[in-house]
Amino acid sequence: MKLSEIFAPGDPRLIESSADFEFHRITDDSRETGHGVLFCLSEQGRPFANHAFENGSILLIGPDESASPYSRGWIRVNSVARCMGDIAAALHGRPTERLSVVGITGTNGKTSVSWMVYHLWKNAGIRAGLIGTLGVRYVTPSGEMEIKTGYTTPRSYQLQSLFADMVRAGVERVAMEVSSEALALGRLHGTRFVAAAFTNLTRDHLDFHGSMENYFEAKKLLFARTAANRGRLIVYDDGLDSEGYANKMSEYARSLDSEAIVVSRPVDLNLPASFQRINARVAIEAASFSIQESEAFLNSLSTLPAVPGRFEPISLAAISKNKDSIAVVDYAHSPDALLVLLKEARANSDFVITVCGCGGNRDPGKRPLMGEIGARESDLFIISDDNPRKEDPKEIRNQMRSGIGEIRGEVLEIGDRRAAIIRALEETCDRSQKCLVVIAGKGHETVQILSDRTEVFSDAEEIKHAISVIGHRNL
Repeated sequence: MKLSEIFAPGDPRLIESSADFEFHRITDDSRETGHGVLFCLSEQGRPFANHAFENGSILLIGPDESASPYSRGWIRVNSVARCMGDIAAALHGRPTERLSVVGITGTNGKTSVSWMVYHLWKNAGIRAGLIGTLGVRYVTPSGEMEIKTGYTTPRSYQLQSLFADMVRAGVERVAMEVSSEALALGRLHGTRFVAAAFTNLTRDHLDFHGSMENYFEAKKLLFARTAANRGRLIVYDDGLDSEGYANKMSEYARSLDSEAIVVSRPVDLNLPASFQRINARVAIEAASFSIQESEAFLNSLSTLPAVPGRFEPISLAAISKNKDSIAVVDYAHSPDALLVLLKEARANSDFVITVCGCGGNRDPGKRPLMGEIGARESDLFIISDDNPRKEDPKEIRNQMRSGIGEIRGEVLEIGDRRAAIIRALEETCDRSQKCLVVIAGKGHETVQILSDRTEVFSDAEEIKHAISVIGHRNL
């Protein structure tokens, strides 16, 4: 593809260029550079500009970047982030013009809603795709394709490549998680949405956004992009949002030149957790392109597979005195998500045991809040590690402890997450009450990220292993 095929004369996105280049790939990963590759000086790519240039790549630079070191070939644009997505879309034949893409955003519930939408379509015989925290899935003539990307929302050129693959496979509709970071970084440029849904907004990701208002403004970008295409805008607003962000998003949706759908009641179905009934309501609205589809999808909700790592139950009957006791694996890693999860646990059991930590190199301000909620809402709260990354795990646990005030029962600190899970399950062995052991924070994840290594670690598999160990001891 040539530059002239993307930027027409007078296109305001293009400031200047040293030539009309031909390229076959676009990236901001220096490991993929070479002749015929357009290398973008995004926030991630900028430090590797010289390496990319020396490898023969053409450079896409921003308005303030100096072109003088790169005499051989460069393109200067008004926004690298925006143009990276637009160019990638053009390079791949603008695939989302042939797909119906539905975007789901919010602090909590994105994964569950997108999973439900995908499976509603799939079960109805619609060729569907899914992009999100659980990876990429799409239906092909020979079966279901699964790809792990490592991102909730992949980079713009990765997205456009995935969309193009889906078009070639005959996919018709795509459910996609849209993160606030991806929106702020411009990863969605080049993507056309026919509908967008907002689940909620609570404290998270302030290490990136800096404030709740910046976080909210990033979320609004999805609605603005969707409204530009006259797509449907869906908001769940039951009037119980103490911070008022649901109402603010409802008002914003109504102000745009698009169809705004505000829903306020969960579906009336016996799903494993009450908050999943809310997610199901949003999923029905997002998935349905007609009244007939809405009715059919509502009737098929109960047949959907469970969302991995979201209130995922594991029976403890093999080791517990009360045979109704269970452990639950859940991805809750923000204060509001943990509070909702533990209230659900309290409503479904007599004794609540929680294992929880906070991630390293992430918003430290939420750690005392998580500690306070865990101690207040649990009969036994075990502070443990959860992807400490480059931070001192002991200091993270101390920060969680600093928020603890009123406690319901006992608080322990066991940094080793494997040992913490075993200790939590042991507590159920001799209790006559129905116990619910909440293992929160990692959900579907299969690794523990430490300062010097990444270890294989799955909460669900560790629970099963702990049941085996404890059961063997009790023989």
